[in-house]
Amino acid sequence: MKVLFLCTGNYYRSRLAEEFLRAMARGKALDIICDSAALGIVPNPINVGPIRRELRDFMKQRNIYSSSAERFPRKCTAGDIESSDIVIGMNEPEHRHMVEKQFPGCLADKVRYWDVPDMEEDPGFIGPGLIEKNVEKLLKEIALIKCTEECKS
Repeated sequence: MKVLFLCTGNYYRSRLAEEFLRAMARGKALDIICDSAALGIVPNPINVGPIRRELRDFMKQRNIYSSSAERFPRKCTAGDIESSDIVIGMNEPEHRHMVEKQFPGCLADKVRYWDVPDMEEDPGFIGPGLIEKNVEKLLKEIALIKCTEECKS
């Protein structure tokens, strides 16, 4: 199963969701390919480096080894969405119009949304906790899908 997370810059929210899912899936021995990409301009001159410094610190505190921390943000393509089983935009009000403009029709319909604010709109830094809770729910959903598939076999 392949899961793709989308946010504006692929610099904070989508990257953290990718890393949380990868770490949690590994802990449950689930075979999940995790990826993330940007809907906005890449490279974004506001984003310095491959990943937000606060995010690196947060992951380090949680003992999450990042396999993508050195990768610079990358732009989402139609192929990314087509090849993914689950696609999640991190904030519906912010991302739905971007998805619909860039990937009209059935590709846009494939994207579901969470409600995670960007760091600039998140003075209490609640985003990481929201991402973690959403990833936990997603992981349960994926485990149920895999269980159902195995039962059918």
